[in-house]
Amino acid sequence: MREDIKYNLNSYLQKRKKHSILVTFLFLLFITILLISITIDAYNILAINAQTFCEETTCEIVFYWQAEKPLTYDFIKINDKKVEVESINFGEIVLDNTNNAIQKVTLKGKEYQGKDNEILKIKIFQNKEKIIKKIGKIIIERET
Repeated sequence: MREDIKYNLNSYLQKRKKHSILVTFLFLLFITILLISITIDAYNILAINAQTFCEETTCEIVFYWQAEKPLTYDFIKINDKKVEVESINFGEIVLDNTNNAIQKVTLKGKEYQGKDNEILKIKIFQNKEKIIKKIGKIIIERET
């Protein structure tokens, strides 16, 4: 009797149906993840400590940047608020005690008002790319 149940056509079709539902779900999940990775942008984020020097109406934000790398950015967030940069001034290049070249950077944010001598966290967002491109670059780098 057990062999009759084992080779029953109805039970075989039930198992096949469950298998096809799982495959369909995984396929839809893959397509959804692929569409999301094509549409969403990703950035390289650098977090830097900075200091403010404020007068009555304007605030300057000062931080130090490694002189070997150029300062490029898509946008900047100060204390998790997106700030439009009005002007950037670069100071002269100096060597620190470990022989690294650093440069003093002073920037003014449009409509940014902070407290005088406040220490801030600045996040610099660079290299805007789609997630799928970033994943492709990572895969190519690991192969070589």
